[in-house]
Amino acid sequence: MKKRRDIFFLLICIVALFVGCGKVEDIKVTSFSLKSITPTSLRSVRTKIALEIDNPVMQFTLSDINGILYHNGEEFAYFTAEPLVIARKKDTYILNGEIKFAGSIFSGVMTAVLGNLKAKDFTVDIYAKAKSKLGFHKALKYEGLKLDELIENAKND
Repeated sequence: MKKRRDIFFLLICIVALFVGCGKVEDIKVTSFSLKSITPTSLRSVRTKIALEIDNPVMQFTLSDINGILYHNGEEFAYFTAEPLVIARKKDTYILNGEIKFAGSIFSGVMTAVLGNLKAKDFTVDIYAKAKSKLGFHKALKYEGLKLDELIENAKND
């Protein structure tokens, strides 16, 4: 009898867990802004980016965050970021990271100043691992994202 009650309780907990959880698609980055940028060498900078994230699903950790920024199809910069714990609520998080340019900062800055770079000319590949408190994990892979659309979507959410 006790075993049957334990199984019933476990089933109720599982159903409550899934009914109470939203969908991963419900997680949204509602805004982002560059808080600081600090040169560390001729080829790299440290960054702090404020991300406002609305997460109605469950707490999770993002790790192994990295990617590549392309300008007109050519590698422009590589980025990495420190792990980030995302709580089950709407909150602002600071993402600390590093950007390494394919050339030196000087050539990147000169290209920006002289070439009048525009967000529509950039795409980005983003890779990360997500892990929930319950131990579920998933590799995230987003390739060919248009930078101007990412910026516009964050403004509109």
